[in-house]
Amino acid sequence: MPNSSALSAAPLHLIIEQSRALTWVLIRVHGLAGIAALMNSLPLGIKVTLLGAVGLSLYLTLCNHVLDPAVSGLLLNRDGGWEVTRRSGPVMATLADSTVATPWIVILHLVSDSQKIPVLVPRDSVDPESFRRLRVHLRVTRGGNKVEPMA
Repeated sequence: MPNSSALSAAPLHLIIEQSRALTWVLIRVHGLAGIAALMNSLPLGIKVTLLGAVGLSLYLTLCNHVLDPAVSGLLLNRDGGWEVTRRSGPVMATLADSTVATPWIVILHLVSDSQKIPVLVPRDSVDPESFRRLRVHLRVTRGGNKVEPMA
């Protein structure tokens, strides 16, 4: 049962936008993987195949997490339930124990009808006040949730 301070607070509404930092990290990491695919002693055919796999991974990752994310918004209700705005419409979900919060990114693992919904919330994809409120909520209600210490 939520405590009285959670009931008195306004519902938390997050509109998740494109994250420049996440895009930057994904491109740089895949670039390093591409360099590693080319700078090894394997035959040329395998190098080209590995480079193609890295390129495909970058394309799919950017499409799924950056350009057209599956989740565009979250609403934390007063009762502690989450309403997830997806491409297919809104879904009610609950928070799983595997959720992780760091000062730079929150990785929410939500469960709805035995379906897991992972949601990446980078710091620069939402307004600073909403990001702070999300981290504070996770820290306060972390009874059993894996939440990293806040810095």
